[in-house]
Amino acid sequence: MAENGGRLRYKFGRSLRLRKKKDFQRVYEKGRSFVDYAGILYVLPLSGTAEKKFGVAAGKKLGNAVRRNRMKRMMREVCRHFQHKVKSGAAFIWIARRPLLKARRELFEKSFLRLAEKARILAKKEC
Repeated sequence: MAENGGRLRYKFGRSLRLRKKKDFQRVYEKGRSFVDYAGILYVLPLSGTAEKKFGVAAGKKLGNAVRRNRMKRMMREVCRHFQHKVKSGAAFIWIARRPLLKARRELFEKSFLRLAEKARILAKKEC
């Protein structure tokens, strides 16, 4: 966990993102999928590493580039916000579905948390 003087860092740099097509393909082919009415989450455990990688996608059926990019920005923001609550050692791809097209941030967060619960990727709370 990235800490800075006892405070968590919420940066979402390139090291936390899936960026290459071959990385996306590997997660699609070998990972498990979890489906929700507002999105799909693919999870692929990464052996021998403690890092986590996030990727987001929105298909062309969801609208023009402006709409798709808005959705992906919101999805990345939610991933950035919850990055410390997700277990390490896996790659994740979150794919948007139509209900997220005109949704507010709250629906993005609910969708991500619902998918994360299904996939059991949320870190356990410390008491």
